[in-house]
Amino acid sequence: MCRLSAIEADGCLRKSSRRRCIDKNPAMETWSVDQVCKWLVEKNLGELVPRFQEEEVSGATLLALNDRMVQQLVKKIGHQAVLMDFIKKYKQGNQELKPTGGPADTSTLTPAQAAPEHEQNPSPTSHGDQTSLYPAVLDNRLIDQRVLKQRRNVKHVLARHKALQWTKSYILPEFPYDVKCMLVEQKRPDHSMRIRIIEFLQADMTKYLEGSLYPTTQQYNDVVNALLQAHPFLDEDGCGFEESAHLDSEVDEHISWFQQEYMKTERDWREVDKRMSQTLEIRRKMIGGQTPLKDILKMFPFLKCPYQMFREVQILTKTDIYKKTRHILESYSENILTAFSVLDNPINTALQEKMKHYTDEGVLKYMKMTATCLLLPHVFGDEPSLFVVVNGKVHVSTPVLEVKNPFHINGCEFSLYLNKEKLTKVDDCVTALAALVSAFRVFGIECPRRLSQTFNFLETLIFDMQSPQFPSLKEKEIRSQPPIT
Repeated sequence: MCRLSAIEADGCLRKSSRRRCIDKNPAMETWSVDQVCKWLVEKNLGELVPRFQEEEVSGATLLALNDRMVQQLVKKIGHQAVLMDFIKKYKQGNQELKPTGGPADTSTLTPAQAAPEHEQNPSPTSHGDQTSLYPAVLDNRLIDQRVLKQRRNVKHVLARHKALQWTKSYILPEFPYDVKCMLVEQKRPDHSMRIRIIEFLQADMTKYLEGSLYPTTQQYNDVVNALLQAHPFLDEDGCGFEESAHLDSEVDEHISWFQQEYMKTERDWREVDKRMSQTLEIRRKMIGGQTPLKDILKMFPFLKCPYQMFREVQILTKTDIYKKTRHILESYSENILTAFSVLDNPINTALQEKMKHYTDEGVLKYMKMTATCLLLPHVFGDEPSLFVVVNGKVHVSTPVLEVKNPFHINGCEFSLYLNKEKLTKVDDCVTALAALVSAFRVFGIECPRRLSQTFNFLETLIFDMQSPQFPSLKEKEIRSQPPIT
């Protein structure tokens, strides 16, 4: 009878203790939705429970979540980081608890314990093959380590073969309830539903890809074909499903990088510019295809930055929109502020009152440019609330500016809104106006009819189009303005 050293005995006790913990706590892969929610509460993430119940997130689904899916599922950045850290630590701990194949792990296993399930009850015809393949059974009923190594090698080859051949017999996963209802009723999916189906399929695919997060384009196509065979109506004209599925792994990697980099306080702007240029074509195609803006901004969050909007406009139109906008406000401020239609406007009245307290030319010039920006729609007889909201609440979905304390030197705040939500905060009136015009161009949004005169004037001067219509000023005054270069 062999004796164990003190170190070996301690190792056996530790492994035995960890195995008892595993037996006591079922693997996360087997958890139900309720068990996942209970786990969230234990981890002080109880706020996420309603959302996880709504999306029917089971243990298997939880482990299949990637960064993009977590960002869509969890609103708060802090909760996103904590959840991903818990999942990562669980996977690492689970990996450490798996047998490594060393002598200490298998030295006390009997043949029945070491053999796979189908080998524990061999048929009479297979018994002879088994003894010839694994002859090294010792007298004390312990398995020779060479036998276990040989078996592990065979299982590893079979696992690799399965991973390489998975697409040949791919079985669609069990979709969430709302997706199943849509498929059963054969309703045409909108863009958000298409993206959700694709991400669910991607999460399922990663289980077969040897840890790879991004399947290849060919693997995407194989899975999409399986989906279309099971639900042919998704292949009909207008569904657009297949087009959404062709976001290849390279673009998906860019999107994941954008989302992670955007969360950082110090960003690699050179790399941002490079990747934004590389993804310009697919981004313009998605925007042209009426992809919801909230999805565009989730995938390309740097479009919220005025600098990136200006850069996108410059790539598309060869125009420095910031420079042109500044020239407009500087050149036309005197004419606009003295136009008859705005002489008694409260904004102009407030400007004249504030200017009495300052003598610095730079300060006075900036205050006039700010007032010019705010008064543009008034001059052209357009609806001001579609252009800028001063010390009020935004009520329109199209791009619009919000400004607080417009003539307060240190307290003036400009923000750009889109879909009634703040897209970005800007530093000054020039950046604000340039960002507003850029937003309509970059996101392919049609200008409201009640704002058409104002935008006709701005776009004419910015993009060198036909002569602007300026109803409140004489034609000679417009012609006398210096050219914009």
